[in-house]
Amino acid sequence: MCVELKLPALKGIIGDWFYYVTLLPFREVRNRVRRNDEIHETKELQDWLQRELTNRSESIAEYLETQNQRFFNAVVIGVYGGEPQWYPLSLQPSEYLDPISVEEEVEVSMGILRLSGDEKLFAIDGQHRVEGIKHLANRMGEEAFAEISDELCAIFVAHKQTTEGMQRTRRLFSTLNRYAKPVSLSELIILDEDDVVAITCRHLIEKHPLFTEGKISLQKQKPISPKDQRSFTSVIALYQSMDTYLSIDFTPKNKWKKFKSVCPDEEVVQQYVSRAYEFWDKLVEKIPELQVVVNMKPGDELPNSFRGAHGGDLLFRPILPLILTKALKDAIKLGMSEDTFLSRFSRIPRELDRPPWRSVLWTGTMVTRAKNQKIAENLVLWMVDADPQEKKVKAGPLRQDIADLQDKPIINIQLPKKVVSTP
Repeated sequence: MCVELKLPALKGIIGDWFYYVTLLPFREVRNRVRRNDEIHETKELQDWLQRELTNRSESIAEYLETQNQRFFNAVVIGVYGGEPQWYPLSLQPSEYLDPISVEEEVEVSMGILRLSGDEKLFAIDGQHRVEGIKHLANRMGEEAFAEISDELCAIFVAHKQTTEGMQRTRRLFSTLNRYAKPVSLSELIILDEDDVVAITCRHLIEKHPLFTEGKISLQKQKPISPKDQRSFTSVIALYQSMDTYLSIDFTPKNKWKKFKSVCPDEEVVQQYVSRAYEFWDKLVEKIPELQVVVNMKPGDELPNSFRGAHGGDLLFRPILPLILTKALKDAIKLGMSEDTFLSRFSRIPRELDRPPWRSVLWTGTMVTRAKNQKIAENLVLWMVDADPQEKKVKAGPLRQDIADLQDKPIINIQLPKKVVSTP
């Protein structure tokens, strides 16, 4: 049982729900708010709901502990049991405000919400944030956690522990999650101030001549619209490729994910930005088609041969940057230098409607299945001769993969020639 708690609150109504908007200190979140499994009556559904919570709470705790500019959306909390009471406040005259001039619905909406301590509180929406706060308390220890002054915006709604009451609360739970619109990846790339990859991509979009002046699609989807005759690639393709490229030195993978959750010092950011610039500068230097893009003036369009219904140059399809950087990452692990890889990559065939890409990535339309993309990565590694001893990419299995795609006997499949020297 918890002690009595008085919270500043606004009372509101929407549909057939009365609710109270309050400020709940982190320590009270930890002490009072339960997991939301109690909205289900069967243990199987309770267990499933809890498994859904476990993966993100630890990363949220780390965010709270390391990010000074932390912020959360409001959490919706169900209340049952106990004796919660609402006490409206009366406004007093002052030199700044005459209560007579305040509309009645404004005055009656302000008050104090009193919790007796017998209530059972659980998160209907925001359960990951609640569990993250609890994980933070465990990480910091009782004494350090007690010093935190953070407050969570909490919206309290009444809940009845009956079959009908739990059904009503489950409906609210599903409604909040169904109609909440998550931020798209493209929006995160444009807005995120912690993720070093997003920050690097914004630098490229704003400054690098391959992407400035509308030469990159900022749409929410990765593919480029057929009507877009100016963009070299899409912002999502750029992010995915830079995420792979800039993480080359990070192992294991979860270490990189944690690194991206907290903005590094400006000096470190500039190091990553510089690495990204150097990568794209090298490609532009080695590939004439990219030099065409760099030299495009406002209003210019890409040559028809670069991208269209006929196929065109693989380089101008959003699928390519990620394939390229994944293959580069593997080539470096196999002992090839980045400069050698990029020099040889610039000389491999890229026409979609011709071997080796026909049937692998092109059948009259783009083929983007994960299996096909992996075969494409291996083809790149094969053609640049990154694996002459065939430790990773073996001729037989690669031929078989292509034969399966073309529905032909393996004996009829020949692999493309290797680029075995640099110009």
